[in-house]
Amino acid sequence: MKRMIPALMVARRSWVFFRTITFDLPASNLTNFPALISGTYTYLKTVANGGLVKNSSGYDIIFYADKGLRSKLSWEVEKYDATTGEIIAWVKIPVLSATVATVIYMSYGDPSITTDQSSATGTWNSNYLGVYHLPDGTTLSVVDSTAAHNGTNNGATAVAGEIDGGANFVAASSQYVDLGSGILFSKTTPFSVECWINTSLAASGQLMTNYNVNAGSPGWEFLMGSTGVIYLILGNSNVSAGRGKVTTGAYNDGAWRHIVATYDGSNTTAGINIYVNGSSVATTNVFDTDPGTLVDANTLLGAQKTAGVPAVFYTGKMDEARISNVAYSVDWIAAEYSNQNDPTNFYVVGEQDIP
Repeated sequence: MKRMIPALMVARRSWVFFRTITFDLPASNLTNFPALISGTYTYLKTVANGGLVKNSSGYDIIFYADKGLRSKLSWEVEKYDATTGEIIAWVKIPVLSATVATVIYMSYGDPSITTDQSSATGTWNSNYLGVYHLPDGTTLSVVDSTAAHNGTNNGATAVAGEIDGGANFVAASSQYVDLGSGILFSKTTPFSVECWINTSLAASGQLMTNYNVNAGSPGWEFLMGSTGVIYLILGNSNVSAGRGKVTTGAYNDGAWRHIVATYDGSNTTAGINIYVNGSSVATTNVFDTDPGTLVDANTLLGAQKTAGVPAVFYTGKMDEARISNVAYSVDWIAAEYSNQNDPTNFYVVGEQDIP
């Protein structure tokens, strides 16, 4: 007698939903790119508020690499609002392809998920030495998402930022954030420093530094000059020694600007580049001598050290401050700006489906 084998029944999880997120093509492949997913979606409200999310903290909003919802990505949630469905999340994309549209999957609605599935430290790869979202517009947090260099706030206040909240450094005040020691680079170490800034004042101020002004303690400075120009300097600007460049354009026009400075580790002034809103901008040399050995003086946001005491305070707003031990490419920086400036034009969210 022929043995009868019943057909396999595959149960679909009708209580779980997903949508594709399809990204624009960058100019070149970008590895481990932290993509910003930001918007307000009615279906991401909780059930109690008319949406489909089951967990009140949004823990059942999960990002996957595959349609079967088996391979989780790493992500960090900066903000979730259960009443409106607003989400601000950073998702690490293993490869953001320049040739084939990259697709990830956002699921929601699984009642079995009751604990946080995200991983802030997993989202930011080892190139990142510090990532500061500076949320949430009401209460200022100076926590480092990499958990390596949490800040100590010295008077900076919360303000609305480019992405969620930001830090406000008020005029004529001694306000800064101390990130501690350990974020120092040698003259042959590539690095990048970046942040969003918004100021309309004509006043010199340090954006990020690891620098103690005296002849024996050179370091690095990322600053705005009194006319609104942007500098990156390695060495001791107090005695006009080291490598440095300054923009020819000014950026203190009261608009949010994405500012990035990179250094390729070549111990040449030519190895310094400055980018504004995703594009390389014209610069001129400030100094062009060997900077010597750089000395760790603690890294500060919004100030530098003079004889060990914070000084030369930045006046304005700041958001999304980051420090990395790699010189990012022009394609990476352009994609960052495009994504952060207008997230919904950087990707398309698909129709609802079930796995």
